[in-house]
Amino acid sequence: MNRVIIGLMIALCVVVGAGLFGILDSRATDVFLEATRPDFQKIPIGVFGFQNGGGPEWLGGRIEEVLKADLQRSLVFSLVDLPAIGVKAREVSTTDKAIFKQAAENGVSVLVWGKSGQKNGSKDSELLMDGFVYDSGSDEVVGGKRYVGSTSVVRLMAHRFADELVFRYTGEPGIARTKIVYVAEHGNARELFVMDYDGYEPKQITADGFLNLMPRWSPDRRFIVFTAYRSRNTQDIDILELATGKRWTLVSMAGLNITPALSPDGNFLAFASSQDGNSEISYYGQKDYIRAMQSFEHVVNEYAGNEKVPAALFKLGLSAAETGDTAKSRKYLKRVIEEYSTSDEAKLAKAKMAEIR
Repeated sequence: MNRVIIGLMIALCVVVGAGLFGILDSRATDVFLEATRPDFQKIPIGVFGFQNGGGPEWLGGRIEEVLKADLQRSLVFSLVDLPAIGVKAREVSTTDKAIFKQAAENGVSVLVWGKSGQKNGSKDSELLMDGFVYDSGSDEVVGGKRYVGSTSVVRLMAHRFADELVFRYTGEPGIARTKIVYVAEHGNARELFVMDYDGYEPKQITADGFLNLMPRWSPDRRFIVFTAYRSRNTQDIDILELATGKRWTLVSMAGLNITPALSPDGNFLAFASSQDGNSEISYYGQKDYIRAMQSFEHVVNEYAGNEKVPAALFKLGLSAAETGDTAKSRKYLKRVIEEYSTSDEAKLAKAKMAEIR
């Protein structure tokens, strides 16, 4: 049974074209949705636990807790209560044949256990986790993994172990290390946040003080594209690189620019725009720089005096540089610097001018 938790306005990683969305918040009321596959039978799995061999007292228990939750949410495994079937949890070794046999005779297909503790000779914060897997079908210990990291990545180590178990038994990647991007109120604004798929480790990624809405993941999960409201009447489409926090404006045309979505190959950006009264495609997003320049020139020529003109001129400079026409690129960038000297684009244009000398 799959657990979906209803709460803050959240957009799950989007499968472009399929329209897959979800809503989740780890602190809200639990709502259970059942997903069934008539051709798939869940694999009974038992988790003995993780013996704590040093480090924080909570370490072994935390790993066990996270791992069990991940396995349950995967929809691949069904957790078996080992003590309830007479298999008592205790320290297990890779040669403990008697307990393996007892579990197998009670219908347990997979057994998981491990150890955790301080890494010998390491820094104070460096921990290790050893995970082991016994498969009753082959009657062998088929897996042994070691993970090393600080206390800040303990949950991540457990997530990774869960994903590797899913991959071993299905050939498909697990979901335990995926992220969720969502919108939450922050004062009087709405900002973007990212958190682990299970609701932990929330992190704010925008701080504009107004509205950032409709976030969508790039296919490679490195970037987030979203609608940024500079004011009540101005909406741009921005893209943010999650690892570095770097942010660029992709679309800054007159009118409404909303609901961005990247194509599966990452080369196309579809969005709704009221510039000409119809939905349009961002050519800059698909790296068709000639057509991009036509679009930006339309903004400059038709909407003189509009606050979007500096951004359009700057994009013209970037697009011209991409085509190899450095003279035209410098011309557009110079216009930004001279005509809109106090704008953010002027600062960016000066930096770009220095690059293409």
